[in-house]
Amino acid sequence: MSVSAWVKKHYDEKGPALWLAFFLEVVASVVLFILMALTCVDVVGRYVFNSPL
Repeated sequence: MSVSAWVKKHYDEKGPALWLAFFLEVVASVVLFILMALTCVDVVGRYVFNSPL
């Protein structure tokens, strides 16, 4: 299944709002993943290497 077909199947929006909603959700998920990774690096650095970020 292509990305375009998947987006059209799972989103109710029409026109440019469809791709804007998809793009904003991708950006939010990437930012959330970066924050999670940063927290993990900070915890490991703090307790294992005694050097937090």
